[in-house]
Amino acid sequence: MKNGHYLSVYSHIGDLAYLKNIGLRHDQNMALWRKEANHVELVHYWELERVSGHKNHSNSFFSTVHAQQVINTLLEEVGLSLDDMVAVWGTPGLSTISDTEWQTQHPQLPHHGLMHLFSSILLDTDIFHREKIIALAVDGAPDNVIDTEVRQKNYYVGGYSNRGQLALFPISSPGVLWALMRQRYQLNEGSLMALGSASQSNAWIEMEYPLSVTNTKDIIDLGEWFEAIAQRIESISACDAGTLMNAFDSRFSVEDNQISMVVKIIHKTSLMIMEQTIDGILKKHHLDPRDTYLALSGGYALNCPANAHLMRKYQFKGFMAPPCLNDSGMSLGMGLYQFHTRLKQFDFHFRTPYHGSADDALDTVLADAQFSDFVESVQTLHYDQVVDDLLQAPIIWFQGRAEMGPRALGNRSLLADPRNLAARDALNAIKQRQWWRPVAPIVLQERMHEWFEDIYNSPYMLHTFKISAEKKETVAAICHLDGTARVQTLSMDDNPALHHLLSAFYQRTGVPILGNTSLNDRGEPIINTIPEALNFALRKEIRIVYINNCRIELKNCAAYNETHPLQRTGVNIDPPAVNDPVSMEKKLNPHQLSRYDLMFYYHNPRLHRYDPSNAGDAHKLQRLIARIKRKTQNRADLQFIDLWHFVEHSGSGPLD
Repeated sequence: MKNGHYLSVYSHIGDLAYLKNIGLRHDQNMALWRKEANHVELVHYWELERVSGHKNHSNSFFSTVHAQQVINTLLEEVGLSLDDMVAVWGTPGLSTISDTEWQTQHPQLPHHGLMHLFSSILLDTDIFHREKIIALAVDGAPDNVIDTEVRQKNYYVGGYSNRGQLALFPISSPGVLWALMRQRYQLNEGSLMALGSASQSNAWIEMEYPLSVTNTKDIIDLGEWFEAIAQRIESISACDAGTLMNAFDSRFSVEDNQISMVVKIIHKTSLMIMEQTIDGILKKHHLDPRDTYLALSGGYALNCPANAHLMRKYQFKGFMAPPCLNDSGMSLGMGLYQFHTRLKQFDFHFRTPYHGSADDALDTVLADAQFSDFVESVQTLHYDQVVDDLLQAPIIWFQGRAEMGPRALGNRSLLADPRNLAARDALNAIKQRQWWRPVAPIVLQERMHEWFEDIYNSPYMLHTFKISAEKKETVAAICHLDGTARVQTLSMDDNPALHHLLSAFYQRTGVPILGNTSLNDRGEPIINTIPEALNFALRKEIRIVYINNCRIELKNCAAYNETHPLQRTGVNIDPPAVNDPVSMEKKLNPHQLSRYDLMFYYHNPRLHRYDPSNAGDAHKLQRLIARIKRKTQNRADLQFIDLWHFVEHSGSGPLD
C-alpha cells in the first residue's frame, strides 16, 4: 500500500432512494486515515448526522457526483479533497478500488458484521498481535447495500484471535430483540434499558428462551416469540399481583410497568444468548477468560449493564470497544479491515475518542447579530469559577474536537453537580426526558474505586457499576433507581481540560465526579458547532457557557426568538442534477410505485432484478409486493429480514 491518505465511507448512493427519502444505511459516517510505512493514524471522523441535523442520518446521495461534492465540502475542513486520497472504500459508486475480498474469504458471513467486528478487535494492534481476544459483533441485522445475498446465510459475526491468528465464524446476536422493542414501544434502547431497571415490577411467566438467532428463519421465529411475550405482559393488570407478577410499581404508569417487565425478560434472554456464545468459544478453544480480552461491537454492545455483567461473570483480562459501537462506527471498521487485509502487520492505536470536528470561530460567532445582543461578558476560563458556576446550575461545556459515537464524553456536554437532585431534574427538563432518567457520572480514574464497586476503566461510558452504599446519597443525581450508574472514567491523558475541572470540583466538594449528559435537544444529534451551542443555551435559558477555554455569560435569554435548533447545512447540498425533483421522480418512477412499495423494493435485494422504470417490471413488482404484504401482515420484525424469504419460509411456496 502506498503512503498517504485513505478514506472509508459508510453511506449509500441511489437516485430514487434520495428522492423518496428511503434510507438503506443509518448513522452514516466517514473516516480519514493517514498511512506512513506501517503506521496508520485516524486523522478525522465525520458522523453525518452531526452536520446534517438528521438524527441517525440515513439519507442517500442522489448520485456519485452528489456524494463527491458533499464529501469534498467536508474534507475542506482538513485541507484535502478526494483527489488527495490514495483510495476510497466502503460505498459502491465511491470506492476507487475493489474491496470485496471478504466475499471469497468469508462467503457465509455478512460484510456488515465483519466491519463491526474489525472496529473493535483492531483498536490496538499491540493487543491484537500479543494477546488472545474473543470478538463478537452483536448488531441488529446487516444492511442491503453490499450484503445482497447474506440474508440467505448468517447474520452475525464472531471471531477468536490468538496473537494475531484470527478465526471468524457465525454467532447469535440479541440485537434484534432490542430493535423489536424499540419499534413496538417507540422508545430508544437507552430509555428501554433505563426503564427496565427503574421500575421494580416483575412478571412471573413460564417460557422457553430462544438462544439461537443467526439467520432469517431464526428471526422469523424470534418475532413470533416476542409478539407472544409482549401480548401476555400487556394483558397483565393490577389484579394479577401475586399470581402473574409481584406488583405494579406505583411510581410508574401501567404502561411503563408493562414495558419494564418486557425489558427485564428481553435483558435476561439477551444475556443467555451472549453467555451461550461465549461459553461455546471458551470451551472450543480451551480459553481462560482471565487471560483473554473481550471485544464487542454492534448496537447491542451499547448495553452497559450487559457489558458489565459479562466482565464480572467471566473476569476477562480486558475490554475492547470503540465509543462508536453502533453503525456510527462502520467506517472505522471498514478502514481497519482494509489495512489488516492489505498490510497484515501494521501499527494502530485508538487512544482518544475526540476525532470529530472542532469549531474555533468563537469571536466571529459572538460578533454576529443573532447572538451579540445576548452576550453579557466573555472571560478566560478559570477552574475555580467553573466550580462556582456548577454549584449554581448546569453549564454547557464545549471544548476542542467532538467525540465519536452516540454518547457525550466531555467535549459536547451539559455538566452538573452530581450531588444535587435539582440539577438532575433541571437537565431532564432541558433534554425533555423522563423524570427517572439519571445523568451519567464522569469520575476521576484515580478516585473511582472509592465511589464504585468492582470498577475498572470505562473511558467511553460502556459499563454500569454499583455505587458504593455509603456514597449513594452523596451523588443522588447520577444514581439509577437500582443503585447503579453508567460510568465514564477519566484520566489526565484522556482529556486534560476536563480532568482539571474534575480535580477542581473534587478539591472544593470532596466529590471527584460530575454529572454529564449530551449537548443536544430531544431528537437532535449532538451539537457540532458554536452557533448551535449558543442557540441551545438561549432557547433553554442556560446562562453560562464554556467554549474553547472561554467563559461566556449570556443575558436576556427569554428575549431570544428562536424556538428550534439551528438548521444544519453541512451535507444538505442539493445534487447538481436535480433542479426539479417532481419531474426527476416522474422520469425515474414513471409508473408511480408508492414510497411503501419502493421501500420493499430497496430492502429486498432479490427484487432488484426488476426495473421500476419499466412498465412490465413495475407491474410485477406491485403484484409481488402486494402478495408479500398479505403474507407478512405488518409483522414488526420484518425490517430485519428478507421479506422474500419470509414468504417462502412461512409455507406459501416461492414467489417466482
